[in-house]
Amino acid sequence: MERLKQFYDQYRQYASEDFGYEAGPEQFGFTSIVYVHPDGEEAAAAELEPHIKYFKERAFTLPLPTFFPPGYTAAESYKTRIEIARELASSGGPTLTAGEPLIGSPEQVGERLERNLAACGAGTLMAQFQVGDMPHDKVMRSMELFGSEVMPFLSKNKVTS
Repeated sequence: MERLKQFYDQYRQYASEDFGYEAGPEQFGFTSIVYVHPDGEEAAAAELEPHIKYFKERAFTLPLPTFFPPGYTAAESYKTRIEIARELASSGGPTLTAGEPLIGSPEQVGERLERNLAACGAGTLMAQFQVGDMPHDKVMRSMELFGSEVMPFLSKNKVTS
């Protein structure tokens, strides 16, 4: 979340200094795995871990140009992506404990989502409910809990879409 905040703060600075406007939270978002479980974080993490493992073993074996082909991004941005990819590779890939994962009971996920939005100044979440080889019924249960119990938890002014 800290790296994202740095990028967003830099964008806000450019917007203000170079273009004379204040970039609001509606212009920023972040992507996160979301897994809501009625029995809380421990149960959610235990149920999600094999699917994360599957995802890491399959998705993170692809070469970086698969995701960012030549010409897709500026050279400096590509260098940053390579640095991030190396950091992830040296740590074994993404984990459930990086930052504040949106995994747990509806209350835990709602509280963390509000903190994550506030931490980087974003107003939009792009949720990834399905991970790896997760079965459809687990995905649907999590999505239904998110819609019925997490969304009402969120402050109206924190969510733009």
